[in-house]
Amino acid sequence: MKCVSRDFYTFLMDIKNFCIIAHIDAGKSTLADRFLELTKTVPERLMREQLLDQMELEREHGVTIKLQPCRLLLETPTNADKNTDKRGLLYEDLTYKIRGAAFKIYNKIGSGFKESIYVNSLSEELKKLGILFEREKSLDINYENKKVGIYRPDFIIDSKIILEVKALPFIGKVEKQQIWHYLKGSDYRLALLINFGPQLDIQRIIYDSVRDNPRSSRQKSAVTLNLIDTPGHIDFNYEVSRSLAAVEGAILLIDGVKGVQAQTITTLRQALAQKLTIIPAINKIDLPMVQEEEIIAQLQQLEKDFQFNFACPPLFISAKTGEGVRELLNAVAAKIPRPACQIDEPFRAMTFDSIYDEHKGVIIYLRVFSGRINQNESIRAIAKNAIADKIKLGFFNPWLAEKASLSAGEIGWVATGQKDLSNWVVGDTIVGADNHSATARPGYQKPQAMVFASFYPQGNTESNRLRQALEKIHLTDASLEFKPEHHSVLGNGFQIGFLGAFHLEIIKERLEREEKIALAATRPQVKYQNDSEPWARTTLITPSTSLGSIIELCQKHRGQEKNLHYLGQEILLEYEFPLAEIISGFYDELKSASRGFASMSYEMSGWRPAELVNLEVVVANEKIPALAKIVVEEKATKEARKLAEKLRDGLPKQMFEVKIQVGTGLNTANGRTTGAILASERVAAMRKDVIAKLYGGDRTRKDKLLKKQAAGKKKMTRLGRLAVPDKVYLELLK
Repeated sequence: MKCVSRDFYTFLMDIKNFCIIAHIDAGKSTLADRFLELTKTVPERLMREQLLDQMELEREHGVTIKLQPCRLLLETPTNADKNTDKRGLLYEDLTYKIRGAAFKIYNKIGSGFKESIYVNSLSEELKKLGILFEREKSLDINYENKKVGIYRPDFIIDSKIILEVKALPFIGKVEKQQIWHYLKGSDYRLALLINFGPQLDIQRIIYDSVRDNPRSSRQKSAVTLNLIDTPGHIDFNYEVSRSLAAVEGAILLIDGVKGVQAQTITTLRQALAQKLTIIPAINKIDLPMVQEEEIIAQLQQLEKDFQFNFACPPLFISAKTGEGVRELLNAVAAKIPRPACQIDEPFRAMTFDSIYDEHKGVIIYLRVFSGRINQNESIRAIAKNAIADKIKLGFFNPWLAEKASLSAGEIGWVATGQKDLSNWVVGDTIVGADNHSATARPGYQKPQAMVFASFYPQGNTESNRLRQALEKIHLTDASLEFKPEHHSVLGNGFQIGFLGAFHLEIIKERLEREEKIALAATRPQVKYQNDSEPWARTTLITPSTSLGSIIELCQKHRGQEKNLHYLGQEILLEYEFPLAEIISGFYDELKSASRGFASMSYEMSGWRPAELVNLEVVVANEKIPALAKIVVEEKATKEARKLAEKLRDGLPKQMFEVKIQVGTGLNTANGRTTGAILASERVAAMRKDVIAKLYGGDRTRKDKLLKKQAAGKKKMTRLGRLAVPDKVYLELLK
């Protein structure tokens, strides 16, 4: 399993491994779509928005949750056809100018108008851009070199492109096929179908026998670009760190309207720690509010703060319209270094992700650092000494595509054919099965769980099924940690560690949707140990106008200021907070204090001593151990009041008055509660109208009945017992 081919040195020169890193909503997935489109990695009929976000939850929430690799081939034409754009995409410049005009119209007037409104608007925009066009020009449709009809499209652009405008709910198969047949019967090779529906949809339809000719493709050389699309949400930062360890460079994508944001700083710090080549790109230049000069100043400040240099000046792009994307891809090919590999050494690779397939078993994602592995050979995982025979392997296109071998420098996948999920660990070193002298590469530093919650299966679901589901998800999410626990009311379940509250929400949804498990989940909370609490280092970026309210908010949440300096016209604050403060609504308060403009990112910084107390709950003179919780002493009264009020509102009324007491060091004896009671509430007794049957007469009769009822209630209050309903437990634990 050694690299022996001389051609491999040339092959290695043409490999570039890179990822896209950015703050959430900067446009990473849209940029990846343009990369796929430009390099023709995915056939146009299969293209859709955010193609690399393959989980249903990713598309619903509009955020990337899982890293996703994909191999792109950036072709360099050596003998380009005269009628094609020299950069490889048919009429690329015209296409992007038209896309930009369509997006401008849609952003201004939206959907819901007649088709003629959009046609007239597009005419005006094309005139402004200086693009030559003809309206409703008659085209001859030929069959066997004979004219059989006439076709009048909405536009002919520069005598090269047919452009049709629609205002339909969606573009269907019929509309696409119709234009394709018109292309086939005419002398044109490219059509654009623009639909101003509920969402703007732009389809490129090609009928080009010259470009489909295999001989034409031989006239081009190609650079292999291995892209890893990464999440932008802080809760999935472990996905980013693993991606960075598998590549040599990164595109740092900046939102052109919002500028540098907190997660931008965090991911840049991680990329520099891996000594990656960084290419800056400013996105969303199609929007009028873009702040080019301000962002350039911010990037220059980052170079000073982190003492490094970007690989090139920032590139201005629009991932939505495609403007500048070709130049960005060219910069990746030119600036990012080739992989540093030991070509003639035995095969050695590291896993950076894994999935489970019902037919292929565990599939591991690999970055190969040395040697070569072929189809049907055997591999060994060093950590668990697991062996897989007759493996299948390949690359990502972005789906799983098989190939004959994987060599040093490449990113690909290996199907082990095994069902045991525990043998294949993310960060493990993979070698040939007969290589017993190989040493493991340094793996990934496993992240510390930030928040914890307990999941309990409901209905007929057993805890063993929940365990199996968690093990399956753990294969695709190595940051997840869990252990079994038992609740006196809710039964057997698992305490699970997450990287944040959003991470918890996603895992819960995956269990409910993918595994069909009904769950009861407790509220997220931090874990305390030995009179210590976890702290987090937090990066905040805010406009200067909100600085006062942000500092006041930080002080309210026990924050300690570590650094403050200007980043262009924005202010970068570095604080340390108790982690419990961050997960308890701090982000929502931050957005409110800054009118939505501030951003934040955080990571664990260690443990600090804390004054902790155990809040205990007494209901109807009886302790409820299942409701006890540990809190910081200065927050104890506030938390006690919240807990008492929730119990008061949730408990059903009884025939006797129910006393609720929350405090520390509580003991009950002889109907009395001793200790430090911090909060107290009462649930009034249900009261029967005992004097309803009386009418008129002496008042003493009524008083006698009321006195008798009060004495009975008092006795029941002293002797009565209350079982807290399960649904009340669930509400309190949420």
